[in-house]
Amino acid sequence: MSSEEVPPTSGPGSDMVAVLRSNAIRALQSSSYSCDGKCELTEEECMRVHPITETCRHHGEVVAVHAYIADLVDIVLTAIGVAFGPYGEHIYMSTSCLHGNHGYCQSNTGLCGNKIPAQCKTCAARCICGCHPGGAQERK
Repeated sequence: MSSEEVPPTSGPGSDMVAVLRSNAIRALQSSSYSCDGKCELTEEECMRVHPITETCRHHGEVVAVHAYIADLVDIVLTAIGVAFGPYGEHIYMSTSCLHGNHGYCQSNTGLCGNKIPAQCKTCAARCICGCHPGGAQERK
């Protein structure tokens, strides 16, 4: 990882980035399998049974793994709390709502200019917070 790719260590959101990064690292470490090489599985069978295998430890901690990208993505998304419904739809809650700043989520202007209120900027999923029309509180 180059210095340009390192998550911010100060400024807005830096604490959240650090927590998400830590959660993702712990999830990958705890999901990895250490193969002793004595099993009778083929490489293909092993990848199916143990999709994430450790490849390197440093000071007793897993620091590198071998895995299919899709398996890594699934574990990281789960670890950082990105939720998907049974049909693959994004279950979205605005970070501002998560932290109780409902006015920001409901506004038409964000830190970077115009935005659509209560909507994921990537996939247009609606925020599920009860502070919005159609949110969780209203659906009950």
